[in-house]
Amino acid sequence: MRRRSFLDRLQDTKRPLLFVLFTYVLGVAVGSAQTVLESWFGAGRVALFGAGVILLLLAVEVPRRLVQWVQAMAQRSALDVEKLVPNPPGHRGLIAVASVGGGISSAQQSIEYHLSKGTLEKCWIFTGGSESERRAQEMVSNLVRNGVSPNLFEYVKLTAEEADNPDVICERVEAIFESLPEGWSEDEVAADYTGGTKSMTAGIVLACAKPGRHLQFMKPREYDQEGRAVYEKGSDPVLVDINYKVRPVGRRTGARV
Repeated sequence: MRRRSFLDRLQDTKRPLLFVLFTYVLGVAVGSAQTVLESWFGAGRVALFGAGVILLLLAVEVPRRLVQWVQAMAQRSALDVEKLVPNPPGHRGLIAVASVGGGISSAQQSIEYHLSKGTLEKCWIFTGGSESERRAQEMVSNLVRNGVSPNLFEYVKLTAEEADNPDVICERVEAIFESLPEGWSEDEVAADYTGGTKSMTAGIVLACAKPGRHLQFMKPREYDQEGRAVYEKGSDPVLVDINYKVRPVGRRTGARV
């Protein structure tokens, strides 16, 4: 085996030596610059300037890193339906959607269910367009004739275009949770996503994916041969328990993380 020469060993260490040399030169240059600046402006001002530069760099870098972390966590998150709970407990508040046509019966039955539990104190009714609003007013009139206080209801009126935008729906639901009556907690409100447009459903689910918020839907008691709900047979509420958790990117199995 040939004995390695000094030049061979120098070639192996060339990059580390260059790094050491560069570090030494940089240190000398910075030290010299600091000495000159201190002679001009004084040590205190130079130190203050250096601290300001560091704080500026932190102010730029920390938010950027935070955004990257949030984006990474969002890519590693998942929503799972933990369980379905038939005949859930009554809630203090209810978010309902007014459908056009026979689908309005689901919203009325949802309201009547929570009224029957003796817990319902407030109901927010989402409408999307003039026909949806008309059907909601008819439903409320029927309930009032049966002895329900009109003060129970609050309309969230949307245009047809707004009702087809999940982001708008999500914001309106968020606004409800942010302005709950004093003493209320978020888990005392059930958001029923039955009826309305698909975008309304998506917006409600997005807003209520946070821990502590309750979702429900009205399950028809009977379906026709084409798989459509038979409204005349009625429906019953089912609470959807959503579990929001983080899982590794690309993992699509049902295993828990």
